[in-house]
Amino acid sequence: EFYTPNGLHVNQIDEEIAEIMKCANFKDLRLSLETANEYLQRKLGYKADNSHFVNAIKFLTKAGFTEKELNVYLLVGLPHQTYNDVKESIIFVKNYHSKPRLAEYSPIPHTILWEESIKVAKFDIVNEPLFHNNTLLPVSHPSINFESLNKLKILARKNY
Repeated sequence: EFYTPNGLHVNQIDEEIAEIMKCANFKDLRLSLETANEYLQRKLGYKADNSHFVNAIKFLTKAGFTEKELNVYLLVGLPHQTYNDVKESIIFVKNYHSKPRLAEYSPIPHTILWEESIKVAKFDIVNEPLFHNNTLLPVSHPSINFESLNKLKILARKNY
């Protein structure tokens, strides 16, 4: 059995790959969508978009993967991402019979969102690497705090 704790790139999953994964006995897939918000997808460099996600789910389902096996990573706390952005992403993922799994965003130097993260950071992330810690929600929008994050986690788990 193969498990995928790290997010698989949905833009790389086609019908053939999905069938090979099923034949190879992959279990408990973790897919990487990160957000269903198209503006944020663009900011992330279009690593994945909604059409990639929909196609991957279609191919994986056709290959025989069940709803219980399809987990989807969504990031929370991206620069400029609002509570409603995350909520809509959760609903989007659930509409395709897969389980949203929230992961708090951590700013990392020299990545595509680093400069944007510096601009919106609540802490001095340039000079203190400890402030990169995702548990601090260091660059999150004011609508995303520990209380609203808990509500989003409850919504993501609902019905599962």
